[in-house]
Amino acid sequence: MRTRNTFLLAVAPLFLAAVQTAMAQANFPVFTDNLVNGYQQGWSYFSIVNYANTAPVHSGSDSISVTITNNGPTNGAVVFQNGLPLNTSFFTSITFWVNGGATGGQVLRMYAYLDQNGQSSITLPKLQTNTWQQMTISLASLGAANKPDFTGFALQNTTGAALPVFYLDDIQLNAAPAPALVHLNVNALNTVRGADARWFGLNTATWDGNLGDANTLPLLKEGGFLTLRWPGGSTSDAYHWASDTANNTKFRNLATNIPGCQAFITANYGSGTSNEAAGWVLNANVTNHAGFKYWEIGNECYGSWENDTHPVKWDPYTYAVQAA
Repeated sequence: MRTRNTFLLAVAPLFLAAVQTAMAQANFPVFTDNLVNGYQQGWSYFSIVNYANTAPVHSGSDSISVTITNNGPTNGAVVFQNGLPLNTSFFTSITFWVNGGATGGQVLRMYAYLDQNGQSSITLPKLQTNTWQQMTISLASLGAANKPDFTGFALQNTTGAALPVFYLDDIQLNAAPAPALVHLNVNALNTVRGADARWFGLNTATWDGNLGDANTLPLLKEGGFLTLRWPGGSTSDAYHWASDTANNTKFRNLATNIPGCQAFITANYGSGTSNEAAGWVLNANVTNHAGFKYWEIGNECYGSWENDTHPVKWDPYTYAVQAA
């Protein structure tokens, strides 16, 4: 059992206001003078692709030149593919700049990959001669909107013949707008339901040098802690209570002097015995009348970080047999 401190927050009426349009997240570049964000060279087919073309460029120092040779069984394409799937819920479209070069007139189609599988395509407008034009293609039109497994997209020849060189630059996925502005009103005085006292807990430990200080008990009361765990996380699986009577006495004094406090005691599963655990219950609740109700056997017994001296370590069957 991991223990976390719990805090209560009283909130006055809360209003959220935006001074400008916010985006769900940043745009996601694919090519900015070079391939980025996990996109790699080598996916394109029946095409000559240069990712370090120096002229013409739309911005920066480099663009991509593409010459589709189409000397294969299918139309050539330039492919932008990534081995890591992207969730497109945060994006709306793909934007790129394209230049038809000295010839122009190329007609391409575009399709998306979901989990490396090509989807239905759409045909793009003819490319303009020696002119950069921006194209923005919605993910919805590619069948790739709100998908958890987007792995890329391709621009493919539509003619079945070779295409003259064209150029691409500044390719990115465009971020979706943030959700609509929401106004929240929180009435901190409205009781929804009662809070279980066990939520207000604190992990106490054998190594805590302040355990027996005069200020510790008043501070725990002031903090409203109503649950204390002992003797501490992984320490529990190497802890022998009978050899640490001083600290046990300090803990028992804290737990029994906070009104309504409940103790969670972790018996030593890693290197202890059932008789040792039973003796601890007897000592706490019969000899010292502590009334500790909650007892657990071992701490995170599944984890290789825990001390475990059993022949088969961190094993559920062994744990069930030993704890029975």
